[in-house]
Amino acid sequence: MQHDLEQKIEKFVSAADDPFTAKRMNELKANLKEVNSALATHEMGLYGACIDCGETIPKARLEENHETIRCERCAQ
Repeated sequence: MQHDLEQKIEKFVSAADDPFTAKRMNELKANLKEVNSALATHEMGLYGACIDCGETIPKARLEENHETIRCERCAQ
């Protein structure tokens, strides 16, 4: 299912005639990658832990951005 969505996004990105549409589709594609990474960490039982330093990501940060995989310090 995820692969199908990625293929559809690729199709729209390549078919986009105007720069705004192409930019938005690339942003959606990047967001999809972030969501997939967060899902993978959840499946491994690591959701909420920074993938770089291993520290717990504060709940407020996760509520603000559910797909974040890095603490604020490592994200900079």
